[in-house]
Amino acid sequence: MDNISSVNRTNDSHQPLLNIPLPIVPEVPILPSSHNVTKSKESSYLVYNRVLKCGSSSVTKVINDLSDENEFDMYVVHQNHALDDQEIQDLIGQIQLLTQDKLVWNSHFYYVEFKKFNFNPIYMNVVRDPVQRMISKEIHSIDALQLAKKHIEEEYSVVGIVEEFANTLLLLEHYSYFKGASTAYSENNSRENVNPHPEQSEKVIQKLKQELQIDLELYNFIVKRFNVQLQHMKSL
Repeated sequence: MDNISSVNRTNDSHQPLLNIPLPIVPEVPILPSSHNVTKSKESSYLVYNRVLKCGSSSVTKVINDLSDENEFDMYVVHQNHALDDQEIQDLIGQIQLLTQDKLVWNSHFYYVEFKKFNFNPIYMNVVRDPVQRMISKEIHSIDALQLAKKHIEEEYSVVGIVEEFANTLLLLEHYSYFKGASTAYSENNSRENVNPHPEQSEKVIQKLKQELQIDLELYNFIVKRFNVQLQHMKSL
């Protein structure tokens, strides 16, 4: 299959998240669960709105390696991280023109409430320990924690963990896009772009943890949800 389509648009990785208007989310606890939101989604389309420095090269290679065997295409788009309504509508239109069959939309962009556009794809993503991500790349905005939890719990079928990449693939194997992912990863050593970083002192680590408290809270929420999903899957 011609499994990769690539579209280049303006790509400004430094767009400020603070300029994006955020809806009000009630300040009530959002608890991670094993709830599977996939049943309410259009299984023909999977959106991987990858996060910078969070294993995207590895995940993209796994997706690419499995596209022929699992009969889907991958659509790679390079555009602004923050999309306006017209850009979203244009991209959805392009994707639906490409195929009505299985397709992975692979791109760096902030969460989009696709239901507003009569488009309801499956969401998935992978994150990384914020302290390690900070060492590798400057941190993105740490705002909108409550909204991020809400989106993750209600919209994302799986949010994997770079540090638990093998188990991430185990969870993703429940979706036809990733059938055989664990075997492919093991056989092909799919993890790419693993660059060792100088070991940091405990003082530096503690300083980063202080500065990344909100990121760590979101990361720990995702880890708890990940472990609950993994435990649930293994009990089946």
